[in-house]
Amino acid sequence: MLELVTNILDYSKIHAGQLTLEKIDFSPRTLVEDVSQMMATIAHKKDLNVYCYVPEEVPALVFGDLARIRQVLMNIASNAIKFTERGEVLISLEVQELTEQEATLVFEIRDTGIGIPKAMQASIFESFVQVDASINRRYGGTGLGLTIVKELITLMNGRVWLESTPEQGSQFWVELKLPIKQMANHEPDHDYLAGRYILVVEDQQTNQTILKSYLKAWKARPIIANNGIEALQMLRNSIALNEPFSAIILERCLPEMDGKTLARSIRIDRHYDRLPLLMLSSRELDKTEQREHGVNACICTPLKSKQLKTLLIQQIQQKSSLKHNQAGFLQKEAVITETTHTPAILLAEDNPINALIATTMLENLPYRIDHAGNGKEAFHKATHYPYHLILMDINMPDMDGFSTTQALRDWEKANSLAHTPIIALTANALKDDREKCLAAGLNDYLAKPVKKDELLKIVNHWLELSPLNQAITRELFGESLQVSV
Repeated sequence: MLELVTNILDYSKIHAGQLTLEKIDFSPRTLVEDVSQMMATIAHKKDLNVYCYVPEEVPALVFGDLARIRQVLMNIASNAIKFTERGEVLISLEVQELTEQEATLVFEIRDTGIGIPKAMQASIFESFVQVDASINRRYGGTGLGLTIVKELITLMNGRVWLESTPEQGSQFWVELKLPIKQMANHEPDHDYLAGRYILVVEDQQTNQTILKSYLKAWKARPIIANNGIEALQMLRNSIALNEPFSAIILERCLPEMDGKTLARSIRIDRHYDRLPLLMLSSRELDKTEQREHGVNACICTPLKSKQLKTLLIQQIQQKSSLKHNQAGFLQKEAVITETTHTPAILLAEDNPINALIATTMLENLPYRIDHAGNGKEAFHKATHYPYHLILMDINMPDMDGFSTTQALRDWEKANSLAHTPIIALTANALKDDREKCLAAGLNDYLAKPVKKDELLKIVNHWLELSPLNQAITRELFGESLQVSV
């Protein structure tokens, strides 16, 4: 009711030329996060997820009418929640242009609601317009909220527009040019997370994308698990990587195995009994709940990036400072460095000329290429370093490619590790040879002499298949993350 009265009064003031805009300094980040938090309280009553995303480059402070911009965002977000029965609402901010004096900011509200027919989109900002009578009967409302949005944004010399598909949802954008008071801060701990692998356990794609974007902005290396089973497998795989994960961020409400059950499962493994574990939840977990499930900290959603970063750093630092556990055992810090854990491919080839040719073909990939001159050396290296892929010459002396592969598969099985992709390099190209390679545990094969395009094609193909390799490869290739659609 208060919102309705405010809209009617503002509508009257605007048309009477009596509405005056304020110009105060405010934080765009705080504005978007606060609006998201308020909207989440309403959305959770409908079992809707509300997400928030504000990139690092957003200015710390700008000048504008904070109250009116908040009113605009809340009017649009309220509609998004009202007309969405299941799914999610995303409230985000993007810097379109940035100079020393001015920022062009684009606010976006995206929903998965009933949508707006194409024929109605042009008139949706007109006074007292609703999509149709049946919508009015079902959802109520005056049709004035978006009119106020349009009028206020026009007064601020901005623009508002939308895209919508019936039964799929709507996207609204608000663009404003605002003077800058203070640029984004470069914090002293900006690089603390650089190079650290962070395991993210989250089944909702939008939140996966948001978390990946934040972590990459902090130079961390996010690895995504869609559920608890995947997460436990990745943790088991990572034992061979010398415990690379510096922390785990997991959602409380996960399919099949919920976050609390997963947290307990992680804590019973001696390798991870001290690993920082942060839980995402739409409600705050009290300290007793956190202790019961082995959770170090709870982060209420929608996410606030500064809070997430601060908690991550605090928890990792606390683990680093812990030299001994209660039994007196030395605790290892899971820190990834380029020198000890650079992603790598192992080339097992006894012919130095062939090895040089293959290495040259692969030199532009973001992987270190290690060379083993025989099967025994290849086995030793592969069991002491987490290679993402192995190129295996079949015809090596002493221990050929088949024997080496079988030994590696037995070792992986004994240690409950996922199979590293192994590609055979063979001088034979007959169908029977391919079947023999696959039967021996090799994943694929290439006939010699190897051609560069074929080598790169098969290498990239197999690097993409393993869940752990896939996540790390995406991070290394610099896959762009699109939060706004």
